[in-house]
Amino acid sequence: MQEELNRGKVTPQTIGDLHKKMKNEVMDVFKKRALGDSVKEYEGAFEEALRQKYQMIKKIFQSQIEARIKESIEEKLEEFENKINNQEFKSFSDFVIDFKLIKSELDVMEFFVISL
Repeated sequence: MQEELNRGKVTPQTIGDLHKKMKNEVMDVFKKRALGDSVKEYEGAFEEALRQKYQMIKKIFQSQIEARIKESIEEKLEEFENKINNQEFKSFSDFVIDFKLIKSELDVMEFFVISL
């Protein structure tokens, strides 16, 4: 890279590579001066703390989502049962249409839970 600069062959790629190299070197010097030789230990501890925090937040999120989905399922089923009990379906085809609609909504919810 130094040879290219000395020859006057400066391209955007050369500048980008030089910038990246200089940035990495500056960060290494900063880390060494700021944290001493134990920078790797601090980085590892920091990454582990982030990983643990992520797992905790993910568990909270999953339990909240599962509770909301369960509540939504119960509402859908109660609504469907009420329609049956109140004889709101004029024909079997109306029943099947509602049933398929609810089933598709439940399938979407199931897919969402599985993808968590």
